[in-house]
Amino acid sequence: MKKITKLFAIMAGVAAFTLVSCDDGNEGAIYNMPAEEQGYSFLTESAGASYGPAYTEKTYSFKMARNFAGEAETLALTCEGANPLFTVPTSVEFKAGETLADVTIGIAGMETGKSYSFTLGIDSAKVSSLGETKGIAKTELTFAVDYSWTKIGVCEVSDDWSSATVEIDLEYAPEYESADVILCRFANMEYLLEPNVAVPGYHFQFFLAKGTYDPVGTAATVQAMGESDSSYGNFYWIYSPASGHTFTREYNVYALSGYVGYDSFGSSISAGWYYNLEFTWTEGWTGDLPEEGGDDEEPEEEAGNGFGAIVAGGTADDYVGTYTATFINDGKKEGSAEVTLTKVNDNTVSMTGLFGSKYEFEDAGLVLDIFGGLLYVQPGQVIGKNKYADEVYAFTYSSETGYYYDEAMLVGGFKENGDIQFVNYSYNGEDVVDGIINLFEAMGDDEQMHTYLGADYIPCNIVLTPAEQSEAPAKSIKTVAQSLEEARSFFNVKGSHIMGNIRIK
Repeated sequence: MKKITKLFAIMAGVAAFTLVSCDDGNEGAIYNMPAEEQGYSFLTESAGASYGPAYTEKTYSFKMARNFAGEAETLALTCEGANPLFTVPTSVEFKAGETLADVTIGIAGMETGKSYSFTLGIDSAKVSSLGETKGIAKTELTFAVDYSWTKIGVCEVSDDWSSATVEIDLEYAPEYESADVILCRFANMEYLLEPNVAVPGYHFQFFLAKGTYDPVGTAATVQAMGESDSSYGNFYWIYSPASGHTFTREYNVYALSGYVGYDSFGSSISAGWYYNLEFTWTEGWTGDLPEEGGDDEEPEEEAGNGFGAIVAGGTADDYVGTYTATFINDGKKEGSAEVTLTKVNDNTVSMTGLFGSKYEFEDAGLVLDIFGGLLYVQPGQVIGKNKYADEVYAFTYSSETGYYYDEAMLVGGFKENGDIQFVNYSYNGEDVVDGIINLFEAMGDDEQMHTYLGADYIPCNIVLTPAEQSEAPAKSIKTVAQSLEEARSFFNVKGSHIMGNIRIK
């Protein structure tokens, strides 16, 4: 697409009247307004401020006006949508003979990385007028506490929207709290790429994995670019893995696909054009680089059970199928089983075949909950029965310690080659689970109830390879890191709770 000229729309409130100095020549203009035109007004349709993470300001003040100098008066204020942390006055006081008054708002307690908006208003019947021009009856207050963005490198950045390439500082937010990702940005990105048509103040924000700097996703699905067009309105970056968008890395070169959206100067945003961003981390890169003249080697298979092995999630339909499960028994012996994943509903699939037939086990299926595109194994569920017990239970298990748990979860998702990998859920707590054990209670030879292992193996470090191999679906509902973090609230994660200890000899 050949771009048309873009003009960014800057909205600014304009006062409905002009206040003038109080000399004799202006006496008729401000002191002797006709009663029907006397009134009050906010000076702008918007106000507010942005602060740094260590801000110490406790109040914010702005001016209101009236177009006549009269007696002392109290004007009532209304407020819509204010967070309880703000102290918002219910009225403003005009002193006798004065046309301006201060509105002071308490702003202590705002959180770093968040923005807040609310609206103050006055009775429309009391708004000033100058002929057909009315004053401003409402003003939107916006406050934000920004991160202390810190430079960690320099990148060569280009996109096909501007067809330009520039060097931009890569910054991250040290105050952003996450165990898995860091929040990064290119400040004023489109303005630096297109200074003649974009305006500063609009930043492209995204997540990289801690330690590895692997791409994870963007900080929001929609971000304003700082550009607009008289026909299409304001433009936005849109990144949606559910729409097939990807964010990848090869060595120090990153590539992101998405859309450019537009709003027609309205509230809804539509996808308009395909968008591609590429950046090369040049200064500050600490990872590997390809050898000059050498052939790229195949990446080694990831060891251990870090969630980095999972690159994508999917829907229940994506997971349905027949698989060969491979796993490690007690960290040593390789085992395998033929398993089937069956759709129960859009939020659940059932896995059968993982355990053997010891004690004539009748497999009713292990329920896998789907959240954010990933599979979650909740322990303590009934998965069938055998000849000794009507209820056989599944618990998560640690092959390192031999402990099994009733709260720690396993999580699964697609690897790059299309396999499904199950790993420790990163918010379980200090303990790490990597497998599943099935147990039942039955009467022992001593005529006492005992807990028994229901299968002749314990599946650990589980990988499911589909009967028909395919690449991971490029349709994650959420990024892996987002799903892991948001699942804490969804599943009411409490941490780890040891139930017992069982080892295979």
